[in-house]
Order: sequence, then structure tokens, then C-alpha cells
Amino acid sequence: MVVSDKISVIQQLQDACRSDEGLLMLINLDSFELFNDVYGHDMGDIMLEKCAEIIGECCEDSDIKGCLGGDEFVVFCRGLLDKGAFARLAAEINSRISAAAKDLIGVDMKILLGASIGGVFVPEHGRIYEELFHKADMALEYIKQTGNHGCAYYNKSDDEERIDGLETISKTMDEGNHYKGALWLDYDYFSIVYKYVRRYIQTYKGVASKVLITIEPTVEMSMEDFAEASKAFGKVVNHTLRKSDIMMQSRTNQYFVLLPEMTDRYIEKVRSRIMYQWEDTDYFDVTDIKFEADTIVAQDED
Repeated sequence: MVVSDKISVIQQLQDACRSDEGLLMLINLDSFELFNDVYGHDMGDIMLEKCAEIIGECCEDSDIKGCLGGDEFVVFCRGLLDKGAFARLAAEINSRISAAAKDLIGVDMKILLGASIGGVFVPEHGRIYEELFHKADMALEYIKQTGNHGCAYYNKSDDEERIDGLETISKTMDEGNHYKGALWLDYDYFSIVYKYVRRYIQTYKGVASKVLITIEPTVEMSMEDFAEASKAFGKVVNHTLRKSDIMMQSRTNQYFVLLPEMTDRYIEKVRSRIMYQWEDTDYFDVTDIKFEADTIVAQDED
């Protein structure tokens, strides 16, 4: 079981690092902020509970498992001193998180939810929990910067540091997009840009709007015909938006759009332009379009 009491977990971890051998492991979910924004915080909360359950099941009962808050977890795996075993454990956690997300949202989910995991071996690299935590965090940051969805372990020599993890998904842009509208990215690239925009807003007190657009059939259609309708709608959305806007296809029938420097007062204009263009297509009378919008603003820091 993953313990949610942070103070209790840290005390257990400090004691274990002083007396036991094993692996201190930090786990951070990849693309979870984007998952929350696209599919909603209720789905996010369910997914966090599922991730805690997966971590608890993948690790031994005698291991110390805790939640540090949000989408960050910490585990002390007693007796785990083998780098290969660490890689296999990380792969299992990633595989099960990805499968659980698809079970929750659907197999057409476009956001690949997984975990970046940083580890440090005890007592090879020390006995003091705070110092070990920092080293594991360095390994975690390394895997975050080199692709996500995998693991890295701390090594004293930078040139000896290795990555033992899952292969990352293809990071190619959508070559089928020849329009001059919004920047249409696959979900992996979109996640990178999205995080950058969020940091930019927080640093420079900017603003942006996020819009989830869903297309649904209003008459009986084959899966192939509806897929074509969804594809055609994506092209309309892309062609209608500004060059400074960013979009991705979050599901077969959903598009997630990021509109920098645009507040919610302008969303109706965006919606009207999209629907005006959609009216000229053969699919207008047989589909229903839903828009869900919210504004991203800088948060006050404590």
C-alpha cells in the first residue's frame, strides 16, 4: 500500500536508508498535467489512485511506498541492488500505467501516460536520506530530459550514467498536415510545447486558453465514415486557427487546442469561425460539435 502521510513516509525512508540495503526510487508521471487538462481533474484523480495501486502491486509488501504529493511517488525497494531488476521494475510500472490509462479513457487515447523513474542504490551512494533523495532526483531529471517513460540510476561519473528504460514513442510531426494554420503536433511533441507554454505563463504572467473540441455523429455511421468525418473536422480546425496556436488530436474524435495570449472572451469567436467553415462540409448535418474551454493564468506562488 502507498502511504499518503508524507511525514510518516519520510521518517520510514530515513530509517531504512540508515540501516538497510536497496534502491531509493523517485517516480514522476509524464504528461499528467496535460492528461488532467484534456480529460478533466476527476479522471486525473482516478488515474492517480490507479497509479498508486499499480506501484503498490509492482513492489514488494516489505518495501516503503509513499506519495509525495500530486503525481510524485517515492519507493524504497529493500534488497534491490541489481540494475537490470530496476529496469524491469520500471518497465512493468510503465506498461501497467499506460494500460490503465487506456482502460480508463479508451484505446484511442492519444496522450501516452507513463512514468519517469530515478533511482539511487543504498548504501553504495550514501546513507543519508536527504542526500540520496537529491541523487535520485538528479537521475529522474536526467530521464525527463532524455525522453521520459523510462528509468535512470545515479552514477558518480557523468560519463558512466546509463539509461535502462522503455523505448519512447515516435517523435515525428504529423507529416500529413499541409495547412498554414495552427501548429499540429503529435502528442509527444505537444506535451513538450505545452509544458513550455505553462512555464512561460507562470514566469511572465501571461495567459492562454485551452479548448477541447469533440465531434459526435448524429446519425448512424460506420466507424470508417466517422473516422473520415473526424479527420476532416481536424483539418477545418487546423486551417481556421492562427499560426501561433497549437493543436493535437487527443482521441479519434477529439482535438485539444492551445491558444496563447487569448482569454475566454474570444473563445466564442474561435468557435464561430470553426463552425462557419464546418458548415461548408458534407459532414455538418450529420455531426454535433462540442466545445469545452478554460483559461490558463499564472498562479500565485507560496
